[in-house]
Parts: sequence; structure tokens; C-alpha cells
Amino acid sequence: MAKFLFFALFCIANALAQSNDVYVPYRKGSLWGYSDANGKVIIEPVYDKVDIKSIEGQYKVYKTGKAGIIDGSGSVVFEPEFDSIFARYYNPRGHMFFVQKKGLWGLYTHEGKEMVPIKYNLLDKFFFHRGHLTDGKIFMAKKGNEYYIITNEDKVLESGLQAAVEMSHDGVKLKKGNKFALFNLSESRTVTGFEFDSLAMIDQDFDYADAKGKIFYGAIGNKNYAVSIDGKKEELKQKPDLTENGLSVMSSFIELYTQREEITLIAEEVNPDFYSTLRTNGKHEYKPAQIPGWNAGYVIKSNKKQLIGLEGRRGEFFIPPVYGKITVFDSWGKTVVLYNDKKAGLYNYETSTLLIPHNYDAIHDMGVKVLESKGKVGIFDDNGRGLALGMEGTVLIEPAYDKFITRIDLNSRSRSDFYIYEFIDKGKTCYVGSNGVKFFEDSK
Repeated sequence: MAKFLFFALFCIANALAQSNDVYVPYRKGSLWGYSDANGKVIIEPVYDKVDIKSIEGQYKVYKTGKAGIIDGSGSVVFEPEFDSIFARYYNPRGHMFFVQKKGLWGLYTHEGKEMVPIKYNLLDKFFFHRGHLTDGKIFMAKKGNEYYIITNEDKVLESGLQAAVEMSHDGVKLKKGNKFALFNLSESRTVTGFEFDSLAMIDQDFDYADAKGKIFYGAIGNKNYAVSIDGKKEELKQKPDLTENGLSVMSSFIELYTQREEITLIAEEVNPDFYSTLRTNGKHEYKPAQIPGWNAGYVIKSNKKQLIGLEGRRGEFFIPPVYGKITVFDSWGKTVVLYNDKKAGLYNYETSTLLIPHNYDAIHDMGVKVLESKGKVGIFDDNGRGLALGMEGTVLIEPAYDKFITRIDLNSRSRSDFYIYEFIDKGKTCYVGSNGVKFFEDSK
């Protein structure tokens, strides 16, 4: 009995922990905070905007157009006073914050401690660096027209540069005047003089016996050199194949769903006369006509009615010619939209299943199926793995919103299959979970 009670308490605690592991943006009126997966508010809505994704348990929030950072308990790491904030990760695993104010950048720890004062026009870490001991400790900065190599304590290692371009393999190409030098990130120092007229990486597949172990190329006048990461150079008999190098500064990635290409087939537009043979399956008579750009089968039009259906190329499926319009998608799914009396339903021709009855004005594919009805939209997601509102293994949100934006996987440690769906309604952003919970309250 005691063992059973302990196990039950463990399961309850684990379930509560899993629920609290999810932080979902929650709106009350026009203000934002966070709730758990069940809609229970964790961080009170006091911000103008909040970010969806966690930064290792921290969240970016906004007030009056300024950005700040809070942690999962709501404690303030940075007051919302910066024009921009973004995180960079380094090895060993961790992150730091680059912050911008009045057009200038500085660097802070994830705990909010200043590392580099806000004084540079550009500031970023080197991305391809492999030396864990110095990753996150050496940075490229720019002030005015001059580039610098600095440490995370704002110690200047190189100044007066016209450029600092990362070449991977711990090498950075420095330009001063019209000459180039090689900087070694692992050793935190410039390992050659500014003696090269050009400097690049040798292609990793190069086959030059006299350049064995040398991974950089340098030219001085008419002479070509292979240069090692420690700065030693060896003259080459000929110029090797080179690899282009470049440094992407302040880059970001935005994940968006876009509407797939849709091909709409209307009975009046289909010309089956290319095939003269009248077919019958015992119930329907029809003539086939090939669908341009869609290789899953043929469209068919009834010989007696201006209606269409679909037939598999090898007869593996048959949709009778009783529909006025059919929409097919260029996505991976095995679904088509069938219009019956001007109402749309979703049909899976692989399983011969009507997934959605003919209750909607239109259905579109935007990674999920967007349902339209009376000027409002909802979604049907047959990839969603949350608690189903429709059939098993699906998520159905009936049309109640003005616009669908995207589906977001929160990548929670305990709820990796938990999705939220972003909509616009009455000019405001709102979220609905794959468990059917609405993460917003309308203004009273």
C-alpha cells in the first residue's frame, strides 16, 4: 500500500512538473505574460509583448518598444531598456546577451553582469571557432570605421583594422591598410605579420604535397605560400584551389509557414476529349483527363453531368465525379479538398477517409489545413500530436479568428509534442494550444 501511494504521488508530481515546464505567451487585454499548458498564469501579463521561445529558461519581454530579459519565475534580469537584445551560445554550453542602446552594442552575461560596455557599432562572436577554451571570450567589434579583436573583458588584442573575416579552423583574416595577417583564435594572438597581399583558405581537398598540413594561403608579390595555423609559411610552386570565406554578423532566423501552391480543378474547365474512350466503374460513366502538374492521378468528368472526381493512375483510389470543384496541394500529404454544394470537405484518398465533413467555405494548406467559414478561420492539423479535439491524432480548432499565422512547437523538455497556434483576431495576436486551451482573455 505504501509503495502504491508513493508511486501515485510520484506520478502526480511528475504530471505537475510537466505542465509547469511549458511557458506559453498569455494575453490579458493588450498586455502579455506567460501561463502553463493549462492556461494557469505563471508570470502576470504586464508587458506589451513577449517572445515565444525560451532562451535556456529566460525570456525576452518588451515595454514601450524596449527589450528586457526575465527568468522563468518572473524575476527581472534586464529591465526593458534596450533597443535590441539577442543571445549567442558558446562552448562549454551557455549563452550571453548582446544588447543595443542608441545604435551601439555591448555584451552581458546571462545573469545580467556587464562584460563589454555599450560602445561599439558592431559586436559579435566568431561562429566556426573550435577552441572551447576561448570560445565566448574573443569577439569582433567595430567602432566608427575601425575594426577590433577584443576579449570578453574589453581588452583590445588588435585595433586599426579595416576588416576581420573568419576563415574557420580557428583562423581569422585581419586587414590593416592594404596588407593581411592571420589571427589564431585558440592562441588569442596574431601569428603572422601584416605581410600578405592576399590571404584565404586552401580547399580542404587540395592535393599539394609541398603544402601538407598547411590550411591557409598567402600571397606576397609573385610568391605563393601555404600558411599553418601557428603562422609558419612554406612557399608553393603554384597557386592552390581556394575556398571563399565570409563572416555573417548579427544574423537571425525566422521560421514561418507559407501557403502551399494549390491547383483548383473546376468541372467546366476540364477537357476530357483527349481521351475518347468512355469509362464506367459500374456506377459512374466518365472520361479521363490528365491533371497538369499533379502526378498522383487523373481528373475525371462525368459524361452526363458537369461534375468531376479523381481516379488513381493505377486505379488505387476512386473519387466519384459528383463534385463541382476539387483542390489539390503540392505538399506531402495525401489529401484533396472536395467541394459539395459550394461547401468544402477534406478527403484523404490514400485511406479513402473523409477527414473533414463539407461544413466550410474553403480549406487551404499552410503547413496545417486552414478552415474558412463566414469570414473566420480555424485549423485542422493532421500532424499535431497533442490532445485531439477532432479524430484521433489530429487537432481541430473551429473557425473563430480573423487570420492564421503559424504553428509553433515550444520544444519543451517534457512536452516536446506540444504545439500552439498563432492567430490574429480583432487586430490582436492570440494563441490556442493543441490541447484546446485559449491563452488569452479578451478585454472587458
